[in-house]
Parts: sequence; C-alpha cells; structure tokens
Amino acid sequence: MAKRDRAELYRLARLYGVQTAYRRTDGTACSAGPEALLRVLQVLGAPLERAGEAGAALRARRLQLWRRVVEPVVVLWQGAPPQVRLRLPARPEQGTLRVAVRDEQGQERAWRLPVRPQLDGRMRELEGERFVRARLRLPEPPPPGVHRLRIEAGGNAHEATLLVAPPQAFQSAPAERAWGVYVPAWALHSERSAGCGDVADLQALAGWLAGHGGKVLGTLPLLAAFLEQPCEPSPYVPASRLFWNELYLALERVPELEASAAARALLGSPEGLREQAALRAGEFVEHARIHAFKRRVLQALLQGLETGPAARREAFAAYVAAQPRLAEYARFRGAMALRPEGWPHWPARLREGGALEPADADPAVERLHLYAQWLMHEQLSELRARLAAQGQQLYLDLPLGVHGLGYDVWRFRGAFALGVAAGAPPDALGPGGQCWGFAPLHPERSRLDGHAYLRACLVHQMQVAGMLRLDHVMGLYRMFWVPDGMPASQGVYVRYPAEELFALVCLESARHRTLLVGENLGTVPQAVEQALVRHGIARMYVLPFALRARPPAAAGPEGPAPPAREVVASLNTHDMPPFAAWVQGLDLEQRRALGLLEPAQAAAQRAARAAAVRRLASWLVAQGLAEPAALRPLLEGPPEQAPGAGCLQALLAGCVRWLGASEARWVLLNLEDLWLETRPQNVPGTGAECPNWRRRAQPALEQLGALPAAAELLALLARARGG
Repeated sequence: MAKRDRAELYRLARLYGVQTAYRRTDGTACSAGPEALLRVLQVLGAPLERAGEAGAALRARRLQLWRRVVEPVVVLWQGAPPQVRLRLPARPEQGTLRVAVRDEQGQERAWRLPVRPQLDGRMRELEGERFVRARLRLPEPPPPGVHRLRIEAGGNAHEATLLVAPPQAFQSAPAERAWGVYVPAWALHSERSAGCGDVADLQALAGWLAGHGGKVLGTLPLLAAFLEQPCEPSPYVPASRLFWNELYLALERVPELEASAAARALLGSPEGLREQAALRAGEFVEHARIHAFKRRVLQALLQGLETGPAARREAFAAYVAAQPRLAEYARFRGAMALRPEGWPHWPARLREGGALEPADADPAVERLHLYAQWLMHEQLSELRARLAAQGQQLYLDLPLGVHGLGYDVWRFRGAFALGVAAGAPPDALGPGGQCWGFAPLHPERSRLDGHAYLRACLVHQMQVAGMLRLDHVMGLYRMFWVPDGMPASQGVYVRYPAEELFALVCLESARHRTLLVGENLGTVPQAVEQALVRHGIARMYVLPFALRARPPAAAGPEGPAPPAREVVASLNTHDMPPFAAWVQGLDLEQRRALGLLEPAQAAAQRAARAAAVRRLASWLVAQGLAEPAALRPLLEGPPEQAPGAGCLQALLAGCVRWLGASEARWVLLNLEDLWLETRPQNVPGTGAECPNWRRRAQPALEQLGALPAAAELLALLARARGG
C-alpha cells in the first residue's frame, strides 16, 4: 500500500470515529491494521472499495459533515444554557432561522431568530464551499424529554432529536447503605418450580433475604431467549432485549389455571409430576426441555383464557393493543416456528424486516407469545411491587448485545453494524482476544433514529428494575469491532456518541426512578470514571481487582484499595469464579486444562494468585478482621496446600466484614459463596466445552434456612452495614 494511501486511510478512519491505535490492559501499544480499518469503514458507510480510494472518501466525508446543519441528536442538559451548535453556509445575508420544538405530546413551540447575532465568526472552506459555525440559543428551555427540533435555514429544513435530560441519573436516599445477594434466576430451584427458578422463586428468595435485612435482589438478564432451535441459554445473547423470557413464568400463579382442567392435569398428573421431578434432578438446568414442558402447559392455559371470564380476555386484548411492537414480535416468533433456519435465510420479502403477513407465521405460536409476554408483565410487575413493599429493589442487567437471528436485528436492521462482531482485544483472560459473536450498534445510524432502539431497551428494563446494571459501560464511549472472518486480535475500536448516550440513560433513569450501575471493570480511562461520577451512575468494585502488590518498603501487609462511596461492592461477578475457587486458583487450573492458558502462564498466574491471597489474609489479620489461627493454612502453609472449609469460611467472613463496614453504598454477595461453591456459572471465552449458564445451585430454596454458615455470614454483613 502506498504511503499516501495509508495515511489518508488512517485519517478517514479517525473522521469516522475509528481509533487507529489503542493500548492493551498490560500497556502494550497496538495499531489497527489497514485491512481491518478498510472493512470497518465499509460497515460504517464510507464510500470506498479499496485503500486507494481513501483520499476521495476523505474529502466527501469532510464535506458531508460540514453540510450537516445540525447534528442528528442534540443534547440539552437541564440547568445549562439551551444552546444548539449549527453549521451554516457562509453567505453575506443570512436572514432568519425558523426554529420549532415539538414535544412528546405533539405540542410545538416555534420562533423566528436572526442568524447573524448567532454566528461565532469561525469560517471553513471545503471544495469551493464556505461554512461557518454558529451557536443558537433557544428563547426558553424545553422540559425534560425526547423532542423533535426543526430548523429552517436557507429554504431547507433540518430535523434532529432533541434530548433534554437531567445531568444526573436517579439518586436514592444519601443515607442508604444497603446490601443484598445476586444469583442467576435459572440456578434457583424449589419443590414447586419446574426444573429452574421462576418469578415465584425470586419472590421467595426476596422474602428470605428480607428476613435477614437484605435490600437488593440481583439476578442476570431475564430477557427473551431462543430455547428451541437454535437453543441459546446465555442471558447475554437474548433473542430480544425488548421482551421477557417466558421460561421464568410461575405457572401455578397464572389465573387461568383454575379454569383449565387440561393445564392442571399436565401439572398434577402422574406423568406431569414425573416430568417435573426429572427436570428438577441433576446438576444442570435443561433449558430446552423445561421450555417444551412449560409451553405445553401455557397452551392449555391459553385455551382456558378463551373460555374463562370475559374480564381476563378484555385485559389481555387491552395489553396487546397498547403494545404495538409486541404483535410484531409474536408474529416473528411464529415465523421462526415455520422457518427455524433464521431470518437471514428467509425469502427476500420476509428477510427485509417489513410487515409479516398472518400466513407467514404459525398462528398458535404467535398467540402463545402474546399471552406469555402478558403473563410475564403481570408477574414481574407484581414482583417489583412486592419488593417495594418490603423496602427492596430488583437489580437487573442490560446486556450489551443481542442474538444475530433474533427479532431486534431483523426488525431494527439499520441500528446494527452487520459485517462485524463486538468483542475485546487480547488480555490476560483471552490472549487471542475475544469475539462475542453479536453485531454491535451502528453509532451513526442509531443517531439518525434518535437512539430509539436503545431507548426502548432501557424503558423495557426500567419498568421492572429498581436498579439496572449497564453491561460494559465503556460501550457508551467505544466498542471493539472484529470484522467477520478476521481474528479478534485484529479488531479495532469504534467511538460512540457518549454525551448523547449519557443523556438518554439519565433521562430514562429519572423518569422510571431506576438507579444505574455502570460495569466499569477492565481498562476504563479516568475520564470515563469521572463521567460516571458526574452523571450519578454508580460504579462497580470487585475486591480481587482491588488487591495491590505490597510496596518494597511498606511496613506490614498491603490491603486492597478501599471502595469509593457510590459503588456496588462485591467479591466477584458472574464472569468470575466463586470466592472459594478464586482463593484456591481452581479457575486457573481449569483454564489451563481447556487450553486457554499455556502451562507457563498458568504457573505464573497461580503463583501471583497465591501471593495475593496470602497478602489479603495477612492484612485481614492485621486489621483485626480475622483470627490468625483460622487463617494459618494460608499464612504459614505451603502455597500448594489446599485450605480447608474452615479457613475459607474465615477468609470469606473477614472480606465480608471489611466490605460491609466500607463506604460503599451497596454490597452484594454471590448467593453461591454462602456455601463455598467452587464451580463457575460461566467461563469466559468458552462454548460447548463448558456447561455455561446451566448449572443449578446446590441447595433448593427450602434448604437455605438450614444453612447456619449462610445465616451467620448475612448477619455479619447486616451488622457491618449498620443494620
């Protein structure tokens, strides 16, 4: 490639918001390759087929941006001057601008404003055209909301989405120092649930937690999934981020059960009871089999709805009528039943995301999805109300991606960047980088639609969640794109409009009174951390990541960096090993056995882990948070010696005592740490070789009260929190 072509390609990439270089977590500088840049630029819409065309594309892009009178999305922060930045043709006589703002109720306010006083004097000439920047001040600030801004200049009209947002997300009472637990919903099980946890099990767990003083019940995404063909149980690759997973329905709580003898027979017959017992047996959750059983019961319940009280049918019809997107989703799932190969292989008329006809879908499946979403809405609304009555909050998670064969990508095709997949650059967990397999949002096309899809995803979750975790909060700033067919190590970072996305999440958080938490683990620049603080979005603190190496001249053991106040503090996450496994380095041995770590890497990391655990144990003893005798195997034993349960329990208690007494606003424990679980729910970077997203918790819900060590640990945390 010619030197000039290469230089212009890299300049073009930067103009499209593509980072041409980045640093890995170990500080290694990496430059984007020209082939990856070319592929990503094509996905972003740059008009070039080869690098030699970068010069012409560069000139076209500059002119395109300067001809854009107003950006597709304009942010006005409440309390700040209501100013809008413009680019205008430089003409001797500018005349006046007609400016109109239409709110969400359709009410419009309009003004005629002289242009010349708005000009800031800076001028730019491109391809024989001259432009000036201007700053337009609205006569009055619009109220918070998502408005349409219309500007008529030089005989042309230009429109934009106007986001008027509070500078901070919703905030809880300043004095709150809450704590709680988190657990995947599928891992729960009880004597009454059919093989995996459901909404009723979440409610029962919340009641048990309330008895100990816990205020936060956290779980992983409860979003719609493919549980037939294809079958994808991962909550982070949902079939849609706009609908719920009917797997979590509590069937015996459906009102139609009383009127449906067929449904009662399926649940209570000897055959039905045997099937439910088989679903509850074993170590792993059989998502597809449970889904098939529940679908049979749901079909019988739906028949009961058709013959039951008219008031229920009317309520169902009213719900469907109020959710126009739901009808389309249900028909899409009905079409999937007839064509399970996935929408990219459908006939062109169906593939293009237009309206599906009744004949395109299985009508029984379509109606079943309508019914299941209504029931999930009822049960989750009841769950949120019950938790609120107990002074508790449901803590949900908004995943970063969505399944490529799902409804969202089919329906909102333009919002996604097809031809690339989101991922992560090489790091200690993934030396070759990670390709997560789902298409990221297209930053420019999302802006053109006013980020409507992302906003709908937020609203869907916030209608239920009192707290919402934003998975991979760096996605508000940039995403690592891996072009199809290329290794993850050759991916590149693409920038996103952070201010617009912050405005969107702050606005919806305030509207729904939902606390926001940004998943800020990994390499997160200081500017991002500062933005989270500025916008009132809590951060995450995970103790193993806060352990510091002891300085050579330090007197006494060095402890972990203390958590800040506005954080959710924990010992691990769903992508990490449980605490007992982390202490013993079992995750490192597993990754070595799977080939994710070379033997030398595994040995080095095991040594570093053992040293970190020993420092942590020494520090806890020095702080009076643990008894030396209880931690002696860690303090004095050889590194290869496995600590017993008593030692692990003492180390866990010391960490919980310290986190509980910290300034952290929230402390969450992994429910499975209460019984020293060592098996992970997920091993990042693996697929079929690991039973990810399938493992059932060891004790049933009814057995939690018989775990004295768990009760003692929760009582310790409650005391440390001041309860």
